[in-house]
Amino acid sequence: MPTAKKLPSGSWRCRVFSHYEIGKDGKKRGVYESFTVKDPSRRGKRECERMAAEWAISHEDRDVLEMTVQEAIGKYIDAKEKVLSPATTNSYQQILRTAVDDIRHYAIGDLTLPIVQAWVNALYVRTSAKYVRNANALFGASVKFFGGPAFPVTLPAPRAYIPHVPDDGEITALIDYIVSTTHENTRRDMQPRKELYIAVLLSAFGSLRRGEICALKADDFDMASHTVRVTKDVVKDQYGLWTTKPVPKTDTSNRVVDLPGFVCDEVAAMDSYQRGGTIIKGTPDQISNRFRRAVRFSGAQARFRFHDLRHYYVSIAHALGVPDAYIMEMGGWRTETTMKRVYRATLADRKRAERDKLTGHFDRLNAGRGAG
Repeated sequence: MPTAKKLPSGSWRCRVFSHYEIGKDGKKRGVYESFTVKDPSRRGKRECERMAAEWAISHEDRDVLEMTVQEAIGKYIDAKEKVLSPATTNSYQQILRTAVDDIRHYAIGDLTLPIVQAWVNALYVRTSAKYVRNANALFGASVKFFGGPAFPVTLPAPRAYIPHVPDDGEITALIDYIVSTTHENTRRDMQPRKELYIAVLLSAFGSLRRGEICALKADDFDMASHTVRVTKDVVKDQYGLWTTKPVPKTDTSNRVVDLPGFVCDEVAAMDSYQRGGTIIKGTPDQISNRFRRAVRFSGAQARFRFHDLRHYYVSIAHALGVPDAYIMEMGGWRTETTMKRVYRATLADRKRAERDKLTGHFDRLNAGRGAG
């Protein structure tokens, strides 16, 4: 609330900040709007403060309404950058670069619900429902952050991704293929193949994410106890460059993971481990690209992503009766709900076994009834 001060003349004056200007000397200076009331009484003071307050409110509203969508989102990202992860900042910058072309030059005051809805509709034609929802969430948060209006658009329904969970046979075939091609390829290609092999072992049998794997160093492993400490993650920063951040995806991702003995043996045999450096030299995207080619040529019945190796880990753990609390701890999930919603799936071969067990029981029941 602006406060009026009494001048030597007896009048009241109230100053309200308006904006900054850059002087000829290159320095930034504040520009203020001044209001004066000649009535020396308390009534004059209140009148002066009222005038200043009304101007401040209308000026703030005008600033918001004149701000373009591009300016609002850009300033919102700048304001939040210190508290956002590099990956989130990068995704916001990508949305600003590619998703708001149809409305980026609109002033917020010129936007209407039909205009914003048309933007959402056009964006959905060329992208996914999830990307549309993310873009609209950033747009809405940016406008709201500066005091702008809400636009209750209708968003496309999310499409649930149903992953293919590889079974034991597909995992074995994949690993056999990677091992065989590692020996057959030239020396130049051998190291990437070895890195892919280690990455698959750590994800399928340790539930590690690809960024976590690429961040591992030799001293993260305790070969005596067959464990690895996960404390870092490799992600893209706001400039699209790969960087290592000290904390993985969630606070619960900072964890110690138990590994099978043979996985530790394979890691210990890596030259990079023996030199004491980073185990995997490739980036997460390079790991995914190599993995995609390996799955295609391994003879797998269905295509699956590198991240689906974590689905395999969870499914096997559930099938073996491992408690959810342990699975959550090993996989770095924050809540049981998240783990079950995203990762709990039934392996096809085990599903068939359980189905045969159930139908076999009914067949035996029916056979017994007929014999009676």
